[in-house]
Amino acid sequence: MQFKYLSLASVAVGLVLAADSSIDVTTTSATSTAPIASGCSFTATQTVTAAADYQKLNACNAIKGSIVFENAGLDTVIFNPQYVYGDVIVRNATLLTSFVAPNLVEITGDFVLNGLTILSNLNLAALVSVGTLSWTALPALESTGLTKAVGISKAQSVSISDTSLINLDGLNAVDVAIYDINNNNALENIDVFLQTVTDNLFVQYNSKNVEVSFPDLKWVGNLSVADVGSFEATNLQTVNGSVYFINNTFESLDLKNLTSAGAFTVSDNSDLTELNFNSLKEVTGAFVIANNSDLTTVDKFGALTTVGTLVMDGGFNNVTLPSLSAVRGTFNFASTGTADCDAFSGVTVRGKTSSSLGSDATTAKSKSSDSSSSSSKAAAAPFNADKLSVVAGVIVAGAAALF
Repeated sequence: MQFKYLSLASVAVGLVLAADSSIDVTTTSATSTAPIASGCSFTATQTVTAAADYQKLNACNAIKGSIVFENAGLDTVIFNPQYVYGDVIVRNATLLTSFVAPNLVEITGDFVLNGLTILSNLNLAALVSVGTLSWTALPALESTGLTKAVGISKAQSVSISDTSLINLDGLNAVDVAIYDINNNNALENIDVFLQTVTDNLFVQYNSKNVEVSFPDLKWVGNLSVADVGSFEATNLQTVNGSVYFINNTFESLDLKNLTSAGAFTVSDNSDLTELNFNSLKEVTGAFVIANNSDLTTVDKFGALTTVGTLVMDGGFNNVTLPSLSAVRGTFNFASTGTADCDAFSGVTVRGKTSSSLGSDATTAKSKSSDSSSSSSKAAAAPFNADKLSVVAGVIVAGAAALF
């Protein structure tokens, strides 16, 4: 049986059968109510295309309204206000090399930097609060310009993509709805103080050696990690939706305090040799461990009792799931190693069952490469009396049945 590259798209929401726990997190961005001086409140968005436009705004300590720097023929912007009760959007200013806002403390709306192809200097030394942060297509930007020790402590969402950032210093928001870091090819490390991500935490397709650490993280809506060199979140307890670890280069993955997940996929991690999910009790959707070429032992899922569907495919020599009692959907196990189905003896399976063991698994995989139409049939060869029997939906290991 060959599960040829389970992409993030192909193992999406449909695999989650039910994930009905919830969390109530209210994220606020406003930290002040600075007075608005005459001439500093606008109902219409203020568009900046020349230095004279933003220099007028620099007379304001606090601005009520939104500001857009767009297609400006500027190489430097020096922006002096402390508070903007609205959006700050800088986009498609292709000559801009420097955006300096050393006094800016708060943006209650969107803070957008987009399509600034030569922006290399960003100074946001005082910024601590934004509504949402979205930085995209900034190929020359290597530093966040934030103060590492303080930085942004309040944000509703953070999205950074297609930059040359080396780290995320100063992005210290604790509770957010979305934290999405993708396609930053120079990124060396992510070490931030996130505790709760109510919707999506995505770290995908950055530098292959990026080191990721979320030491305070406890609760996530959906977690997706791809192409990272190391991942640490040992205090993570709950993923309400889906967990995906795909195409990473780390050797071990330790989420020993995670107790529940909607769907669970660990796939195509070529260097992975060890998994530790010893507190994981239930996966309401699909439980998938597949195509991790160096992973031969799965023995640290000691608390796992129930999964929605089960798919395991690899060169397993040892599979130990001592507490597993029920598979609500289909059961599909394939191993080219020495592991057999003893680990599943007594497990109640409500859906279809299939397996390929030892030489049969090798044969099934070689057949699966012949055509897409035949691969699923070859990979899902049904259990038979020579390997396994299912009595009233319960897997029964006979004396000679599994060997």
